[in-house]
Parts: sequence; C-alpha cells; structure tokens
Amino acid sequence: MSEIITSETSEPEVLPIEEKQPNYKNAMEEILALIRGRAPIIWVLTHEENRFINDFMEAIATPCKRDVWLWSAYQGLIRQDQQLSTERASGEDDGTWNPQKALKRICEMHRTSDSKGTCFIMRDFHTVLGEPIPRQIRDMYEHLIGTGKTLIILSPLLAHGAGGNRAGIPPTLEKQTSVVRYELPTKNVIEEHITEVVSHMNTSTRGKKKYTKLDYDINDIQGFVKALQGLTLIEIDNAISTSITHMNKLDADKLLMDKKQLLRKSEILEFIHAPVAMDDVGGLDMIKDYLGKYSRAYTPEAKAFGVEPLKGVLLTGVPGTGKSLLAKAIGRLWQVPLLRLDVGKVMTGLVGGSESKMRDVIKQAEAMSPCVLWIDEVEKSLSGTKSSNFSDGGTLARVFGTLLTAMQDGMEGVTIIATANDITMLPPEFIRRFNEVFFVDLPGPDERWDIFGIHLSKRGRDISKFEQHKKVLVSVTDGFTGAEIEKAIKDGIAASFYQDKKDLTIKNLLGAITDTKPISRVMAEKVKKLRDKARGSFRFASSYAMQEAKQNKKKAVKTASGKKLNIDDAIDDVGVFKQTKKEESKSTKDAVDSRFSDL
Repeated sequence: MSEIITSETSEPEVLPIEEKQPNYKNAMEEILALIRGRAPIIWVLTHEENRFINDFMEAIATPCKRDVWLWSAYQGLIRQDQQLSTERASGEDDGTWNPQKALKRICEMHRTSDSKGTCFIMRDFHTVLGEPIPRQIRDMYEHLIGTGKTLIILSPLLAHGAGGNRAGIPPTLEKQTSVVRYELPTKNVIEEHITEVVSHMNTSTRGKKKYTKLDYDINDIQGFVKALQGLTLIEIDNAISTSITHMNKLDADKLLMDKKQLLRKSEILEFIHAPVAMDDVGGLDMIKDYLGKYSRAYTPEAKAFGVEPLKGVLLTGVPGTGKSLLAKAIGRLWQVPLLRLDVGKVMTGLVGGSESKMRDVIKQAEAMSPCVLWIDEVEKSLSGTKSSNFSDGGTLARVFGTLLTAMQDGMEGVTIIATANDITMLPPEFIRRFNEVFFVDLPGPDERWDIFGIHLSKRGRDISKFEQHKKVLVSVTDGFTGAEIEKAIKDGIAASFYQDKKDLTIKNLLGAITDTKPISRVMAEKVKKLRDKARGSFRFASSYAMQEAKQNKKKAVKTASGKKLNIDDAIDDVGVFKQTKKEESKSTKDAVDSRFSDL
C-alpha cells in the first residue's frame, strides 16, 4: 500500500498500488487522477450535465467518499441530492447564485466527518468568469488545495464571459486549470440505455403493447446503436421517442433520419444519406477494386487478423469525372455512415474557437465510428495555410494542424475521403497522411458507354435502343467527363419533350452533345497541365487511363535535357547523327569558310 500525503487539515488518502497505462481509459479516470492529485480547478467540456453528474457520482464521488455540491446562476449552491429540485438555495447558502458569494461560501464550508474531500460542480460557470471572479478564484487556490476542495466547471465550450463571447480560459486562471473533454456515449452505454428504455416501456405500458412493438433481439438493438452513435444521451432519447410516437416501434432508418436532422444544428458535419451504389459510378475499375478489398476492414475477423482500416484516400483529377459521386458510394459499399465536413464553417471569429470546433468535429466523427468523413474540394479550404499568418492571424494554419495531428495519430474508426480538382494547391504534409492518392482521369471509350447506360437507365431509357449508335456516341464524346455526358442526356431528353417526340431521339441526343462544350477543350491548356502532372505521380483510378499513359510515355521520348524530342525531326536529322568525326570536321571547316567568304 502507498499513501498520498496531504496538508495538515486533511487525512492521508490510502490508495492501492495498481499498474496503470500512461493514457487514460476515459474522462472519468482522468478526472479521478486530477482530484486525487489535488488539482483544484478542472474544466470539463460537455453538453451533457446530467449524464456527467450521474457518471461522476457512480465512478468517483461514491467510491472515493467525496461530498458533492452543485451550482447554477439561478439556484446557487445546492447539495447534489437536490439535483432535481428547482428551488433556489436558502439558509446559509442564500444568495449564492451570485458567483462572488458562492465562492466565499465555498471557502467557509467544511466537509462531513466521513468525507475525504468536497467537489463543487459549477454548471455554466464560464458565463460569469469576468473580473474580479478569476482573481477571486486565484486567491482561493492554496485554500482549495489545502482543504481538498475541487471546482469542476461544466461548460459546452472553452470560452468565458457573458454568452461565452471570449474564447479560451481567462488568462488569470490559464495555468491553474486542467481541461478534460467528456466523451460522447460509447456503444456499450448506448446499448445499455436502449435496453433500459425498452424494458421500462414494457413494464409501464403493458396495456399498449399490442399497439407498440417493444420486442427486439440483440441484432435489432445493435442496429439501433449503430444508428444513434455520435449523439448525446438527450438527443438519443429524443430520437427514440420520435420513432416510437411516429411509427409505434423503434426503426433504424427512422433513427438515422432523426440523427441527420440533429446533425444539421452544427452546420459543420452533415449526415449524407445518399442511395448511391458503386454500380452508379461509371468506369474507375481499379479504385473500385481497391476500395472493395477494404469493405470488411471494420469486421471483428479483419481486426483479429491484423487488418488496419484505411486512414484516408485522396481523389484528384479533372472536374466532373465522378470523384464526389465515388465518395458518396463508399459509405454504402462499406455499410457505414457517411459524414460531409464543411471546413469553411469551422472558421469562427472567436480566437481559438475554430480549433475547438475542429476538435469537436473529430470527437463526434470518432463517436460515430466506423464511418467515412468526406471533405469535398479540399484544396479550396486548405490552400491558404501558407499565408494564414498574414491573412487570418494563423487560424487556418492551426485548424489545419489540428486535422493533421488527428490524421497522423489515427482517428479511431474514421476513414477520410477527400476530393481535390487541383492537388498542387494542397500542402505536401497533408497529402502524405493519406494511404493512397488516386488520379481520376477523363473516361475512356468503354467507360463513356457505361456512363451512357447508367444515366439513360436512371431516366427510364433502354440503352439497347442506342446500341447501333454506340460507335458514334462514344466518338463524339471523346474528351467528355461523366458530368458532361449526363448533362447532354438531360438536354437531349428536354429537347425531345419540347418537340413533342415520343421518346429521346438519337438526333436530339447528338444535338445536345454538339452543344456541350467539354472542359477538356474550353480549358485545354489547364486540363493538359493537370493530367500531365498527375500521370506517373499517383495511382490511376481506371485501367484505361493507366494504359493510355503507358502508350503516351512510349511516344514521349525525351532528350538528355529533359525536353520532349520530336520524332520526325529526329528522323530527318539522322544523317547528321551518323556523320563520322572526319566528315563532321570537314563540314565545320566549310561552314567557317563560307561565313568569311560572304563578308
């Protein structure tokens, strides 16, 4: 046995010797270590006051014999067992809704005889942390340590002042405060909660059981858990209640729909419920095969075998070639949630607020794992990191650094799928974090025909009716992207309708194709530069693009200087290359003589 020696006013706390890992298992273990180490001020970031208080009582206060008091700006100081009361503090604690009086009262309090310390959970105390409150707390610092008292500030964000209008901890308390992030409910917590809710409803609504389905097996429960990951317990209860009242049962699809609605509040993470399958993406056979191999990476069998899920895949290439469509299809292929991150909405005017938002996004994505985090056109968001110190005081660079750190350490159960039209705008340290970078090139002939089939079928047309025109359609769309082929089909159908045709005609389809100006011709120089840069640098998304690049490489013979050699000119000059030294010397002498003879 070992002892932690405290001040004279406090008895030694006897703790068993237990071998611990450097990292904490969860927030409660970290808070327990801080309390035992006499850290007087702990700032806990959470939206879930009640769940935190209940967990704290069960994991720390009861087993470690701590008295617990609660504070709010309305009630003042009340005992934890009065948590459900709405009455304001009275007696000796009257007026403690005033933060200065509350802190004065905390200094006057004595713990009970069988207690080893007192914890004061200060709910939303960050909103009153304006001077002189931080100075008062700092003056109490030694007293809190000596008497075994701990201030636990509960706040949804790391900010202070009225309405949390100033980011971060008050400078007066910055070095005295420990910050802990209270995690969202884990899978086990959600499963236990759902089981408890269903059990409670079974016992309390026996007369209504014939109207409401309340019998679920373990597979059903696990499906509900998967649908509700990433939400707070309050949001989970709201989703369950909505599903029961609307459908008279718990339904995984309805829970997912409710989660999508709840995520809209953040405006940063969007839950994408797009019914896009890999068969809806034309061509790109090589990347489809690559992603298909990892479709079972999150299974227990893969984990036992030592297979590590992908950290990230970066898709780059010509705009309109299906990068975003492919990203949407990955979620369905792997049967995991797909979240879209809007990096622009992470940025906020508060100093330190943007970095905090990015950390919250990462934690929420991890809580919903396994999942896919999709960042579309990422170069538009991160291209300004080099000039960030001059343009926005370094905010973008710090947000970018937070994301890089998370990717490097590995966001548990989260695969990042990023798309970029111009990869040259991305910092190299960001590209390095991805498992693979795929180049999505313009579709080849067979791929273009697949795209015709996909979009014609989607609009109720039979591709076989256009089979006789395949050669023409494939030829006239050379250099088209998938998006441009889709646009031509839409325009052709509209033209046929307005001409009162019975169906889409080949004439109208070809007319729409002729009117479409592909980006490969409109911006030929830029697209050529983009393709030349990517070829040979990244993996090809399709076998056609790889074969085409190999053929072009054979044709593009280079000189020692690195410049492309014109084969025709080389053949014309082959006689010069075959001259002997004697002939070369003679021709040089003749040229010199000719020069001077013309003077």
